[in-house]
Amino acid sequence: MMRKRQINDGAAGALILLLFLLSMHLLGGFFNSSARDTAPCDEKVFVQVSGNIQWPGVYAFCQPPALNEVLGRAGGLIKGAQKSLPRNGMVCHCGSNICLRNDVQRVCICEDEMSAFYKVTLGIPLSLNTESRHGLTAIPGIGPSIARAIVRERDKRLGFQKMDEMLSIPGIGPILYKKAARYLIL
Repeated sequence: MMRKRQINDGAAGALILLLFLLSMHLLGGFFNSSARDTAPCDEKVFVQVSGNIQWPGVYAFCQPPALNEVLGRAGGLIKGAQKSLPRNGMVCHCGSNICLRNDVQRVCICEDEMSAFYKVTLGIPLSLNTESRHGLTAIPGIGPSIARAIVRERDKRLGFQKMDEMLSIPGIGPILYKKAARYLIL
């Protein structure tokens, strides 16, 4: 008799847990209905923000954001930094790194490219004609010696005109070319 009661209690407990999880799932859908009403992003725009900011990091947007949008997502400037910014209406492009630094009386904004390693991780293509030797090593299969050969060939040609010109570089065969080309643009 005791064994049967333990099995029934276990089944009842599992049923209650299942009903609880199902109700939480349904309520989650009810409370998040406004999030489902917005259209999903077709393509993400990634912007890195660093310097005198509350939460430095890389943020995703559905379209190129204005600087004030990026700052809002990153929690704003740290305490003590100037509140008004020059170029507050500037639009940030995908793969950019916005760095905010305090000068004596104002906040300086520097816009640069984010690290090639971030770009590769996020699926942002690297420029074959402008990426640094170190940045090219972020591409799987390309080490320091092949990156050096790519830069040497790029300098000799004054830039690549077509992607398949990489095949003339010693160490890059059809398999590595196919693997690396999906991370690159001209």
